[in-house]
Order: sequence, then C-alpha cells, then structure tokens
Amino acid sequence: MVGCGAAVAQNELVFQGFGPRSAAVDAMKWVNTACSLLTVAWLYRSHHLKVLFKRVVKHLRRGYDLQVEVSLQDVLSRRLFWAEAVVCGIHLPPFVTWEQRATSRDNLSVHRAETIFSVINTLRVYLCMRCVTDWYLAKLPKRHTIATCSMCDLSTSFAFKGLMHGWSAIPVISALWAMLLLVAGYWFRASENTACQFASTLDPICLDQKARFWSLDGVSYFEKVNDLYMQNAVWAMFITSLTVGYGDIRATTMFSRSVAAVVALGGIILAALLTASLESALAWDQRELSALLVLQRESARHQLVVRAADLIVYWWRRRRGRRLTRRQRKADPWQMLVDFKRTKRMAQVEVEDLSADSAKVDAIFSRTKYLESAVQALVQLAYLDEGADTKESRVAWRKISILLACEGPFGAKVIERLRRALLGDKENPQEAAHERVRQEAVEVAKRRIEEVEEASNGRQGRPAAHKSWRWDRSEIDRRVMRANAQVAAVGCASVLFAVLQHELVLRDYDVGGTEILLLKAANTVFSAVACLLLYKVYWLGEGFKPIRE
Repeated sequence: MVGCGAAVAQNELVFQGFGPRSAAVDAMKWVNTACSLLTVAWLYRSHHLKVLFKRVVKHLRRGYDLQVEVSLQDVLSRRLFWAEAVVCGIHLPPFVTWEQRATSRDNLSVHRAETIFSVINTLRVYLCMRCVTDWYLAKLPKRHTIATCSMCDLSTSFAFKGLMHGWSAIPVISALWAMLLLVAGYWFRASENTACQFASTLDPICLDQKARFWSLDGVSYFEKVNDLYMQNAVWAMFITSLTVGYGDIRATTMFSRSVAAVVALGGIILAALLTASLESALAWDQRELSALLVLQRESARHQLVVRAADLIVYWWRRRRGRRLTRRQRKADPWQMLVDFKRTKRMAQVEVEDLSADSAKVDAIFSRTKYLESAVQALVQLAYLDEGADTKESRVAWRKISILLACEGPFGAKVIERLRRALLGDKENPQEAAHERVRQEAVEVAKRRIEEVEEASNGRQGRPAAHKSWRWDRSEIDRRVMRANAQVAAVGCASVLFAVLQHELVLRDYDVGGTEILLLKAANTVFSAVACLLLYKVYWLGEGFKPIRE
C-alpha cells in the first residue's frame, strides 16, 4: 500500500504541474520501486509457506511423506504467484517517463506514463482483503484440526462467507463499496484528464484541434477541460453504482466507460449482498421466534375474553329483540364465531408447542440421546446376576434416574414405572430418605424466597401495599414509555421552532428581529428540556435494568 501511495503521489505531482523528471517525482518513483521489490519478495515468502502448509496437510490427512524443503521451482510453478507478482511488481522506475497517445471517437488525448502506472498500481488494494481474511481465520480456534476432521477447506471462501453473515456484513460491504468507489473514481479521473493541458507535455499532437475540442456524437463539440477534483469522479462512480446516472458527469473515453460499466455491475452485486445479509440478520432466531409465539398466545388469551363478550352480547340482544349497535349490525355472526374459535385454539396451545421448528428438532434429538443412554443403563441393570454386588445395580439405577430426570414430567413417569416393574411396590429406604431431604430443602428455599420478597416489598418497615415504584417492573416500563413520548414531543417542537426561524430568514426578516429571537429562545429552552428528558430515559433504562430483567 505504501508503493501504491507513492505511485498516486507521483501522478498527483504531475497533475499539479511538476515536471516528470523533477526531484520530487523521482523520489516517489524510488519509494515505489523499493516497495514493489519488497512486495514481490514477501509474496514469494507467502507462497513458499503455502506450499509447505499444503504438504503438511497432505501428510496429516493422507499419510504422505513430509518434505520440508521447498525449492524455487515449487514456488515459481504456481500461476497465482506469477499473477500477483505482475500486479505488485510492475511499476515506473526512476528517471523513466514517456507520453502515450490515445484516440477515442476521433478525439485525441495524451496520457503520461506516471498516470498509466498509477492506475495499474492501485490494483494492489486487493492485498487489504488478504489481511482481512487472515485476521478472520486467525480468530477461529483450532481451525486446522477442525478442517481436517470435517474435511472442509477453511480458506478465503470460508472467511468471505463468514464475513457476509449477519450484522457484521454491513461494515464489510460498506468498506468494499467505499474501496470500489475510490479506486474506480481514481481510474475515471485519470482517464478523463488529458496530458495536453499540462505545461510539461511537448507532444505536437496537442496542437491539433481534435485534442482541444471533443465530440461525443460527431455533431456538437465542446472544449476539453480537465477536472482535477477527485470528489466529482467519486460522485460519478457513486451514482453509477446505484444505477441512477444523473448525467451531470459523463464518460468521454472508452476506458472511463469501461470503468463505469464495471462499477455498475459491482454496485448491483454489492446491493444484492447487502440485501441478503440484512435478510439473514433480521430473521428471527429460535429464542426470538419462541418468544413471539408465546406473546401471540398471551395476546390471544386477552382477545378471547373480548370476543366471547362480543358473542354473548350479540346473542343476548338478538334473543331479547333489543336494538343492535352500529358495529353489531355491520358484524357477521358467522365470522365472529370463526374468529372466536381460532382465538380459542391459539390460547390453548402449550408452551412446548410454541417453540421454533429448529428448537423442536433439537429437543427431540436431546430426548433421544437421553433415552438411548437410559436404555443402555437399563440393559446393564437387567443383565446383572442376582447374586452380584448391589453396588453395580445402584450405580445403574442412579444413572437411569439422573438421565430421565432431565426430561421433566415424562422422565418422572418413566422412572416410577421402571421402579415398580423392577422393585415392585416396595419402597426403597434410601430413596425415601433422599425424598425427605429434598422436600426439606424445598421448604427452606420457599421460606427464604418469602423472606426476600417481604424485605424487598416492605423495606425499612414499609407495608407491601405502599412499596416504591422503583421495585415495580410495570411501573418502570410505564415511566420509560412516558419519558420517551415526552422526549419525542419536545424534540419535534424544537425542530419546528428551528424550521420556523429559518423560514423567516428566507423571507427577508431581520436576523435580530423579535420574532427570530423568540423562536431561538424557544428552541434553546426546548432543546435543554429534551436533553434533561433524554437523561431521564437513560437513567430509568440503565439504572433499573436489573429490576426490569
């Protein structure tokens, strides 16, 4: 990247009027040369390590003989090395410069060698993506072992997919978009600027009228003027990537049109990636989907009472011959009954049935594993000799009980049936003692919970009926909602005062007039009140977060 910066710097010096053979330009060329040679050397080292790593992987996975000596031929035989060496090694040496003529639709232009090589050297920005993928893969624990066991190649494609997943994809795509706009904007700017308008250019073709006056359609002509502002080129690439193209900045050369086409295609791809990433990030996960279904069931329970009351009132009025209300006359009795039945079914759904599909599959898989382990322990218990030591049987029975106890009521029923089948109706003294200890522990825990609740409800001798709102989650939520509404109202009023004072200024009112001063004072007061209310919102939200949870 340092060499890329030096190449761009030498081109910018030429754009600013420096001579191609000046000391400043040659200094940037020296820096670019040194950085290019170092980059190629480090690329050789990188591919040397990749060859060695591939041999280690083959040795571990397939049992090949490990050869730690990597020859020069092994690295030079890699096509990817030569491609990267060409991109990172090509540069303009010091004391070398020339001018290149170009023709586009009978329009003559001249480009300096510094401009051409600066465009080529900006391709080195792809090295930043290598660093990002290496950083992502370095965070994965034991990735080489996992890759060997799963027979999966955890390389650049895996890192790219990981970076494009979830909310982390938004900054990555934004960075890629910004890089595309900057690089393409620089190429567009370099292609659109002709060296004929530089003082250092001596090419006689610049004296031709076709080098001064250009035409895009062969009919109308305009004087060619260089636009040295980088922001204009980036703006042109930005609207092109959005496939908008206002037409305020046009591509006049074939190379700049090719750049615009590539940017348009890249913008479409990045927009599609951003849409897919947002869709993945905004999708409900298992816990959120389960919570949403439970909330819908609770909402259905509240609606069930209302729908039942509407049906009863409607039936009662029709039965007694009373006058129906306007809403009842518009209502369809059959649709009311259908809505009531649907709401009733939704309100009667069990919590376990409201889990997400993936959560249900996980629960079934977990139960299957528990049952498999319990059956294995049961088989072990069934094949024990009658005269064997009872210690093994106790261990097997304890294992069965622990495994099935994880399944809640279902496991408890299975344990009871197994106990009756294996031990009959005889009560196990050891289990009875454990049950008594458990019941005593439960009673102690209940008493402790009651003491804590009484202490929290009536701290400092206050009765539970007069407890502070700071211990009530519902009251805290209501206060937070009220504070948010107040902040929104006061903030909107402040914005309204700011807009009014601006409109008065646009209508030639005196800036020091009474109307504008009053509006500024009102804006100041409301802004201060909004800040205080905003502090209250965060105070309620953060200070009482443990209580709300």
